[in-house]
Amino acid sequence: KERIDDSLGLLRNYNKLGMALNETLSPAPQIPVVQKIDDVIAIVDEYRLLIFREEGFTVDQWNSGQGHLKRPESAQVSSPALLTGREQSLDTRLEASLNSLIREIEGTAGYEELAKAALGIFDFTEPSDGQYSWTRKIFQYNTQSWSLIYLYGLETNLKMIRATMY
Repeated sequence: KERIDDSLGLLRNYNKLGMALNETLSPAPQIPVVQKIDDVIAIVDEYRLLIFREEGFTVDQWNSGQGHLKRPESAQVSSPALLTGREQSLDTRLEASLNSLIREIEGTAGYEELAKAALGIFDFTEPSDGQYSWTRKIFQYNTQSWSLIYLYGLETNLKMIRATMY
């Protein structure tokens, strides 16, 4: 229980940092890398909204401390919110968008060091056989609180990277 409580505290800290970044960031130049970052952030926001809706609360309730996870320790809680279609497969748009962002960073002059660090920063690995399991690792085989921590941490990292692009 204490580890879960600590996890939720970490989650709230990421949320507060993200809100502070929103208030302090200046507009970044409109270059392809920034557009890709914005695309990933939009999907992160959508995933969070789906998870919160599945849990029965809004982002405002979450931000004010009134939205609570029903079973934060439970694995496979985030996945029902992200299921698509009749095949019951997980939404993989975030995975595809991160892959696209990483490729864009790798192909952009001046961001060589970021390209080297990107996989580690995003905890993203492309399997050698081309069969992705990243989405399942983050959203199905993880506890709900850690899936949300990942989403908030990813958004925060993306905003900080975006802030360096001036």
